[in-house]
Amino acid sequence: MITLVKERKLGFWDILIESWKIFRFKAGDIFQVVLFLSIPLGMILILVSIKSPVQIAGSNPAEAYFLFFLLVIQGVFSLVASMSIALLVESVVDQRKLSWIEATKDAFSKWGRAFLANFLAGMIVLALSFCLVIPGVVYSLYYEFVTYAVALRGEEGMGALAYSKKLVEGQWWRVFWILLGTSIVYGVIFLPFAMLSSVSIFLYYVSYAAQYLLGVIFSVVIVVLFLNNDFTYQRRLEKRTERARAAKKALPNPLIAFPREVENVKTKKPRAGTKAVKSRNVSVKANTVKAKKRPVRKSESSKNT
Repeated sequence: MITLVKERKLGFWDILIESWKIFRFKAGDIFQVVLFLSIPLGMILILVSIKSPVQIAGSNPAEAYFLFFLLVIQGVFSLVASMSIALLVESVVDQRKLSWIEATKDAFSKWGRAFLANFLAGMIVLALSFCLVIPGVVYSLYYEFVTYAVALRGEEGMGALAYSKKLVEGQWWRVFWILLGTSIVYGVIFLPFAMLSSVSIFLYYVSYAAQYLLGVIFSVVIVVLFLNNDFTYQRRLEKRTERARAAKKALPNPLIAFPREVENVKTKKPRAGTKAVKSRNVSVKANTVKAKKRPVRKSESSKNT
């Protein structure tokens, strides 16, 4: 399957259309990941009637520990499911064959690093939100792609946070509007199911299944946005390197600009006419030496006579 994810910078509707194409093409593997990881734990949480954190803290300690344990397990499995879906989506974009089992194994091997990176991002956003609300909102969007930086680019810890921030820098508002538009579309589609969930237990489970299905589809949208941002970021880096190489080639080469002077310096040849001048000076000096003979004294001439 050929996509436009790594062809050009996509707009909102382009990302939705490409995400739907990829989801339909890889729906079988994606649903197997969801059925294997997410739905069983979600059904367990429904059966035990999950409560709010305040109600859990005031309930039976054994029940509270059990519910918190289920929440932690659900969080880990949801993280693995997100990374597995991201791996499957990238395999479609790169036109590679990847089964859901291989994607799940790869995601399980990285869940610890993804958990740590998300924990660090959450702590930073929480600290910034306590100081000022706006920095917390800004950095929460900067760290939107932390999980995918770990799953798809092998980043760890603060490196995953920095990589996610690089993909959002310079196009913060674009990412914001795309995510906001995706949330609005999600809410419009899910609203009828939410209204019918209180009618009967059957419609409640139907609403729950629809929520999971829509969540999976829109997780594909976020992965596609990550891959498209990563493509544009890599292209910017390539253009920078090309400009640097062009500027380096434009600099004058002294070996080419001044060939005669460099050649004279290397071979140490005297300039033209220097030999003749030197020989003339030597001959002049010899003549002056010959002309300057020692004068004879008068006493010496009388003795000789």
